[in-house]
Amino acid sequence: MIYLYCFLQQLQVVTLFGDMQIPLYSYITKSPHYEENKSRWTCTATNNSPSYNILEQLQPIREEHTKYISELARHSNEVVTTAQKDSPRTDEENKELCDLALRGVQLLSSWTVQLMELYSWKLVHPTDNFSNKDCPKEAEEYERATRYNYDTDEKFAFVEVIAMIKGLQLLMSRMESVFNEAIRRNIYADLQDFVQIVLREPLRQTVKKKKTLIKSILTSIRDTCVDWMRGMEPTDDPCLKGEKDPKSGYQIHVPRRNVGPSSTQLYMVRTMLESLIADRGGPSSKKTLRKEMDGMALTSLDGFHKQSFFYTHLLNFSETLQKCCDLSQLWFREFYLELTMGQRIQFPIEMSMPWILTDHILETKEPSMMEYVLYPLDLYNDSAHYTL
Repeated sequence: MIYLYCFLQQLQVVTLFGDMQIPLYSYITKSPHYEENKSRWTCTATNNSPSYNILEQLQPIREEHTKYISELARHSNEVVTTAQKDSPRTDEENKELCDLALRGVQLLSSWTVQLMELYSWKLVHPTDNFSNKDCPKEAEEYERATRYNYDTDEKFAFVEVIAMIKGLQLLMSRMESVFNEAIRRNIYADLQDFVQIVLREPLRQTVKKKKTLIKSILTSIRDTCVDWMRGMEPTDDPCLKGEKDPKSGYQIHVPRRNVGPSSTQLYMVRTMLESLIADRGGPSSKKTLRKEMDGMALTSLDGFHKQSFFYTHLLNFSETLQKCCDLSQLWFREFYLELTMGQRIQFPIEMSMPWILTDHILETKEPSMMEYVLYPLDLYNDSAHYTL
């Protein structure tokens, strides 16, 4: 019950689609004994949660943006100065660029989510003439949720976060070719090192202990995506016989290529890994393969399974970047148009969030915000892209 209470306090409203959202506490209010215990459910109050206060979130977002932009600029300069190199980047350099791309899309998606959560909260809690004297008594529902529901500071903060999202999206898109190559090379190296080197020890243990089922799964993982140096698996590998490596060691040369695995290969590898590490039956179940595996092997398999979650998104970097910066839902308002019962086929531009933010900058003539005046209009481009 405590966990449910904390969850409802932090996430009061969930965005469903576009201008449709649902307040989670509505489930509580429909429970059989809600009226008897109404005073205990403080999560049903309309107080603004800190997660929906963009003014409190703005400074941390600025710091994250500044830090990441500086790091991105450093790598961009390095790309320019090393463009004439004949040799490809090292594994460490590719991994650094891949991690940089991943952190970038994670930051962009978190900022986008924060804007969408605030927007959804405002739609669920429209203002009125008593809360905002500028709001006319005859104002429409959608107008009270958008046009008159944000104060000056919130509008400026909204515009600034949009500008940071769109500005960073542009900078990252300019380095798209560099990121794509580094991502492909890094994922290829990680995957091949995993199936050719990391899986050797789990295979050795399963062969030695005659665990046929686990061995068949590990072998299938290898066969799904392995790329041997000479085109075929070495037959003299001691791990295939359950034997220890010689004292001089056993060398496996893993190739390096500028190509990533297919989505099918990634899906199959991750599914088979999950069958080994998942604890589906619960702690008391004896049917899971997890309990039959060595602890160190489980750690390595679980680590790669978690790491590979991002591979599909990174390999489709351009599409992922677009989705992480998609603010089109700030413009869609079909749900509220339906509520007008046919009296309106479209709301006027004065009720459109992109124009509300742009008009606010033009009306206030705030010098520090004039450089951001065109960024909110990019939301119309997002809407068109989403529609197509």
